[in-house]
Amino acid sequence: MKLSKRVLEMEESVTLASDARAKALKAQGKDVLFLTLGQPDFHTPENIQDAAVEAIRDGRASFYTVASGLPELKAAVNTYFERYYGYSVAANEVTFATGAKFSLYTFFMAVVNPGDEVIIPTPYWVSYGDQVKMAEGVPVFV
Repeated sequence: MKLSKRVLEMEESVTLASDARAKALKAQGKDVLFLTLGQPDFHTPENIQDAAVEAIRDGRASFYTVASGLPELKAAVNTYFERYYGYSVAANEVTFATGAKFSLYTFFMAVVNPGDEVIIPTPYWVSYGDQVKMAEGVPVFV
């Protein structure tokens, strides 16, 4: 299988390259402070671990969910917005994803047409420019 031209033209991730370099230095016995991937330097708190295990045992974590997020979670967001901001948000105005990076990529693929310029404020996460290029847009860094 051959990779597409757009994939072959992508630059190496600075984040992943920096992480690989840090791991290589650590393997050499160097004292390294990892600041590349945004990984926390602490374990998941016990109450969260316990809740996750309970959800697995109760069968609440063994099925596919609604792609945009659980209705109960969307309702909780609405409650929060009502309490702290004084207005309601409809369920179709709220969506959940695994993180901003993939959400932005999906957004770019949905709305960017070939040749569209996409303004990306600096500083920015290193992959945003490539995401715009994958959508055949032109990243403009400001």
